[in-house]
Amino acid sequence: GLARRLVVDQLLDETQVSKLLEKAKASKLPFAIYLVENKLIDPKILANAASQSFGSPIMDAHAFDRDMFPKDLVKPELIKRHYVLPIYR
Repeated sequence: GLARRLVVDQLLDETQVSKLLEKAKASKLPFAIYLVENKLIDPKILANAASQSFGSPIMDAHAFDRDMFPKDLVKPELIKRHYVLPIYR
């Protein structure tokens, strides 16, 4: 997963990752969100590591016109809870 990728890429060491995973869990935040919100890793570096780890391309939501995103398709609470953004209907 992502934690292993951060260790392999020498962005964090195993001891750090172990402690940070526990802190993220205690904070009830996903690991990646915890790292970014606490400024423990640059978001762009994290995005690249996640892309490599999960084999998914990076998409910059800021590159899209916000008016193009479907409105009222998904409840805002679900977007916040699952960290997802619908991009088409």
